[in-house]
Amino acid sequence: MIPRQIRNIIFDFDGLLIETEEIAFNCVRDMFWSYGVDLPFSLWSQVIGGSGGTSGGSDVIDVYDYLEEKLGTVIDRASVRSVVRSRQQKLADELPLLPGVTEYISEGSLLGLKLAVASSSSGEWVNRQLERRGLLNLFEVIVTRDDVARPKPEPDIFNLVLEKLKCEPEECIALEDSPNGVTAANRAGIFSVAIPNVMTKSLPLEHARIMLNSLSDIPLSTLLGNVSSILVKEGDYLY
Repeated sequence: MIPRQIRNIIFDFDGLLIETEEIAFNCVRDMFWSYGVDLPFSLWSQVIGGSGGTSGGSDVIDVYDYLEEKLGTVIDRASVRSVVRSRQQKLADELPLLPGVTEYISEGSLLGLKLAVASSSSGEWVNRQLERRGLLNLFEVIVTRDDVARPKPEPDIFNLVLEKLKCEPEECIALEDSPNGVTAANRAGIFSVAIPNVMTKSLPLEHARIMLNSLSDIPLSTLLGNVSSILVKEGDYLY
């Protein structure tokens, strides 16, 4: 039995539905190496799930500033972004869904829950990857960084999802893989569930309400039951 207050499941995209986080880092790092500069994971990790995105979105973070600082000169950012984006897209097109994703989407639909995507990547990137896998029409709402002024870790993306779903934060759970994503969900007042991937498993995710190793760990109905139990203990169960 699902908690009556949970009516919506909000999925992150990169690193949650598809393991695009690793290829994003590798593509940008390879670009750095072509200039003879290393890209520290400590820098990249700060923007995973946030303003960096994975669809060539590294132009909105500090990695290019960092590269130019190390080189002591400016680079043709438009050209570099285009090369990185093309490689990422080619690699991402061939990636499978992560374990448990298909089951969560199917079970969520069977339970009558509304499904949404909340991503700090571009709409073009997210929609392309969802459409290639036949998932685009399964989500009631899709919100990306193109739709808001501030990406994660700010709550703007989640707030817009709530507005489009016409629901309250207490009626949702957010499935996230990164500290930035969990922070954004928490700031929006949404119950956060962290499912780290190979790139985020070493990052701090203790601020998530629940942690799973994979969506294949437990069925969605069991997760919802666990959420219900936590809310009951906290006296925050709404009928």
